[in-house]
Amino acid sequence: MKVLILLWVGNVVRAYQNSDGGLGHALEPDVHYPESQPLLTSFGLGALEEAEYRNLEFVTSVCNYLQSVSDKKGLVPFFLESAYQSPLASHWMHSTVSPGLNPTAEICGLLHYQGVEHEWLSLATETCCEMFVEEPPLEVHVLFCAVRLAEHIPDKAMAENLLDVIATALPRASFFSKWMLLQMLTANASSFRT
Repeated sequence: MKVLILLWVGNVVRAYQNSDGGLGHALEPDVHYPESQPLLTSFGLGALEEAEYRNLEFVTSVCNYLQSVSDKKGLVPFFLESAYQSPLASHWMHSTVSPGLNPTAEICGLLHYQGVEHEWLSLATETCCEMFVEEPPLEVHVLFCAVRLAEHIPDKAMAENLLDVIATALPRASFFSKWMLLQMLTANASSFRT
């Protein structure tokens, strides 16, 4: 039964994939754009992780897409400019098209969960780790992305570093859901330190 559920989830997420390797087609219902977008790709990878579904061929094509839309450091934006040609929920209307830690770090973590090796993933992971360590962000959504990266990054010493950065930055971070991130971090801390 579990195998059937895994296959079903994998098939559903892959149905949102475009020929460029990214995910689109309103996978996130607040973004009604058919073409691939980094944020929608992140949501699809998150669904695969939750279902414990892995597929190297699929995520390699996702990495190829992300490489094609990243900056020279490997960072991707939430959306490409083209996303604003279709209906978006109001809370996305003012989001930046500038590449950044959010969503790049979360995407990297989710791809590390998949076990894929790719030049874009290596570059993006290195960039995110350097940015988190050199200038820790004080925004909870970005710190959540660091949690996802620390959870799955193969380099356990760097995972420890990221957890220390998160623990230091979190008490000073903005946004009302600090408590939720703290609960998640506390619940997952034991798995990081083994």
